[in-house]
Amino acid sequence: IEKLIPENVYNIPKNTIKLLYADYYPNNKIAYSIFEFYKAKNLDVDLYTGNFDFFLKEYDKNKYDIVINIISPITKHLLDYFIEKISFFEKDYLDEYIIMLNKWIEGEETKRNLVEYISKYSLILEVGNLKHNYLLNDKYVNKIYIDDNDNIIIK
Repeated sequence: IEKLIPENVYNIPKNTIKLLYADYYPNNKIAYSIFEFYKAKNLDVDLYTGNFDFFLKEYDKNKYDIVINIISPITKHLLDYFIEKISFFEKDYLDEYIIMLNKWIEGEETKRNLVEYISKYSLILEVGNLKHNYLLNDKYVNKIYIDDNDNIIIK
């Protein structure tokens, strides 16, 4: 879930929250959970949903407070994970994150501190990992492999 409001989720400075998501499972369950969470705090949530084309057109408009999005990592390497998070920081927090990331690469910073910084200052809230490596047809078993970095290997 991408948090487009930098304020604390318990202290939203408006009465209505705009939430965008593509109408695919499990997005509807996540959106409903968010809806219920804010409803319990007497805030209205306007849900904007549609097919993936609708989602992509609306996503670029930056007019939503919360966007539910699936982000696929470049690889499963931890460095890629941390680099991908750069785009989810506002200017005020980006420089410090890059300094911390460079120190981590040099062995002078801990993974835990990076993860905590991402959690506290980035505009992304991770809600889980989805396993997405699978074959659609049994006839490809033992002919096509998907390695740990999602590379497709054809034998």
